[in-house]
Amino acid sequence: MTSPQDENKPQPRPGSYGEIAPGVPRYGQYAPEGYRPPEGLDPNAHLRGPAGQPLAPGYAPAPGHPAGQPGSGPDGSPAKGSGNPKPPRLVLVAFQLILLAAALEVFALAGAIYALVSPSGQNELRLALSEMGVADQGLLQPVLIIAVVFVTLAVGVYVLLAFQIRKGRNWARITGAVLAALSLLNLLQPTLPTLIQVSLGVVAIVLTFAPTATGYFKRR
Repeated sequence: MTSPQDENKPQPRPGSYGEIAPGVPRYGQYAPEGYRPPEGLDPNAHLRGPAGQPLAPGYAPAPGHPAGQPGSGPDGSPAKGSGNPKPPRLVLVAFQLILLAAALEVFALAGAIYALVSPSGQNELRLALSEMGVADQGLLQPVLIIAVVFVTLAVGVYVLLAFQIRKGRNWARITGAVLAALSLLNLLQPTLPTLIQVSLGVVAIVLTFAPTATGYFKRR
């Protein structure tokens, strides 16, 4: 039996179990008549990405990772084929070491050019050829030209591999490994510049095969 005062009280709608405070519905219950979310709050914000684009049905972002971020996978890692991932520290160190080896090759190129255009340099080369048992001095000019071309190509290969390795190209890493193995033959009659140059190249390639760097090349 209800009193007249109870009859005048607003009755809750079906499915409603009251409010936790005046005008604030309980979670999962019907909102009161005329209820509006606070100004500036989008009630469907959880269904949109940061740029306002709608998410795919059933998409659930990983905890702590912004939903719908372009170029991101659901686990917060870079999506395949999106953007350019930053090279690991070991790859950057290998890049710098290869450029140092290229710089040493540039000094060798400068020496070859000097021998080609300088009379004193040509005299030194003639003496070197004589000590090697080469009597035909007519070979001096062709040998110098071949040396300049070879060293120029070597500098180009160093620079090309350095930048391609920094980009994560696996073919460049494999090519560098083959060339580093071949460069060990120069240690049969080593000089100080040759020893330094070969060491720089070998150490650089070894760094690219470290576990922390291998994943970078596989992704690329």
